[in-house]
Amino acid sequence: MDSRIVMNPNLLPRPPAINESATSASEAAPSCDVVDTLPGYEDLAVPSDNKIFCPPPTYSALPPVEPLMENFNWTMPSISEDVAKQAFIEYASKKCCYATAPAKNLILKDLKAFNTYRACTSLLVSCFTAWKPSRSHGRGNGNLCHIPVVDSPDNGPVPDARDVQVVPPVLFKKNKVKIPIPHTSIVKTCEQCSGRRRQICLSCFGSGRVFCGGCGGSGRNFQSERCLVCAGSGRSTCFGCGGSGSIICLKCAGQGKVMNYKELTVKWRNNDFEFVADHNSEFPTKRFKKVTGKKVFSDEQVLLAPVVNFPVSAISQASQTALQQHKDQFSSSGRILRQRHTIEWLPLTKVDYVWKEKEFSYFVYGQENKVYTNNYPQKCCCVLQ
Repeated sequence: MDSRIVMNPNLLPRPPAINESATSASEAAPSCDVVDTLPGYEDLAVPSDNKIFCPPPTYSALPPVEPLMENFNWTMPSISEDVAKQAFIEYASKKCCYATAPAKNLILKDLKAFNTYRACTSLLVSCFTAWKPSRSHGRGNGNLCHIPVVDSPDNGPVPDARDVQVVPPVLFKKNKVKIPIPHTSIVKTCEQCSGRRRQICLSCFGSGRVFCGGCGGSGRNFQSERCLVCAGSGRSTCFGCGGSGSIICLKCAGQGKVMNYKELTVKWRNNDFEFVADHNSEFPTKRFKKVTGKKVFSDEQVLLAPVVNFPVSAISQASQTALQQHKDQFSSSGRILRQRHTIEWLPLTKVDYVWKEKEFSYFVYGQENKVYTNNYPQKCCCVLQ
């Protein structure tokens, strides 16, 4: 297995090596207007959007299967009649149009458990993309500002983008960072102003004058009198450039030079594969998303082995499907950092009851003892409770 697969969370970002003896941009790195290819990146074609995708390392096969412990106790308790009835009363009391009388006075007939399991496989993957944008570090105010010392290829070999040390985020949490790739900086003439430090003012198109806001350029006000703002000329000094016709170049901040470097974008994303085993009842499975279950199994590794001997065969199959799907989908587009298996027991009990000599039923589900029913016997806003 490639040693670069594991990203050590204890590693801090590696700062670019800097030539501290340099005192100016020209001393820190050669001023270069043509260098676009850097060592180690010659074979990476740059598409029209200047984005380079860095392929991840090759993964080995999934780790060997490690069966679950044989002494796990999979016997799950059922809820009591008191719990089932209290849950139903609370459910009815929160419904504005439900009378609570059926919930309080029902006659319990049968409680049938349909306990099921939920398997969730989470994947934390990082995707690498190298960019080559132009960056200006000036703080321009009309004068040529000092460009920071540049970490050029002269300071050392350019590392592979996948070897740049980055601190991973909180496990299984989406995040994104952008950092310069060490030793990739070069100083170039600003393309926007061609090194002149200033550019034409777009408000007046270089004339230094604009239409008067007081008269709209006519030279006269609404009373057909001479405009006092522009003295009848219809033009006033451009506020954007102060009449000079040019402004400080926004791209280089008035320096005439910009610093280019390759920037690494690392995206961490989490992918969840969730599966709920069939419970063989008419209860809508999607309602399990709103409740929690009791965790009965958990495993977390860089690369997981599938569960193979869970008492419910569908869960074992879902485990193998999830891991294979993650490998097929993400191993070619990102670096798998962490995988996590969890299996939860989801309580589900069907309660049959009688009210006013008619039979009804409801479900109590989840550790929160939530209730679901589609045939509550008494619904009316005018019913007295």
